Amino acid sequence: MRRLAVATSLLTALAADIATAAPAAADAVSFRHERGDAVARYDLTRVKVTNGHERLVVNARVRDLRGDRTQILGFNITRVNGDTRYMPRTVRRANGKTTARLGGYSSDGTTLDVACKVTRKWRPAQNTIKVAFARYCLQEQGRVRVSLYIGAGNGTIGDPADWTKVVRVTQG
Repeated sequence: MRRLAVATSLLTALAADIATAAPAAADAVSFRHERGDAVARYDLTRVKVTNGHERLVVNARVRDLRGDRTQILGFNITRVNGDTRYMPRTVRRANGKTTARLGGYSSDGTTLDVACKVTRKWRPAQNTIKVAFARYCLQEQGRVRVSLYIGAGNGTIGDPADWTKVVRVTQG
């Protein structure tokens, strides 16, 4: 009888965990990008985009991210069935200083400079770059289409060397 009570308690706890868990796969998309299609320092190999209710986060892995030159990582974001294009970007200079901003274009071609804090973490030794900002910065909630690029550039001009495919990410 005691074993039955313990088993029942464990199953109840497990059922409660499953019932209250957020659907993790519903708001994140991870994918591999073709390796070797760009110069190593600009070769995106893996990307994860998380579209949560609070934040949008992009994690990128680069084949051989070196810190000895100025580099830019940016991405294009549009809401599915939307027409405003947001363009977050981050720059890492050879001296290690990083900057980030969120801009874009409205449907009528007006330039947007969104006053939101964009966090970024360049980790050349780990070959990773992480960019995040509050989800409300995009003004519209819901599914988004995202594509990334990386290359040489200072944030106002640049020369993208590698681009990813466009992925759709639901909002979980």
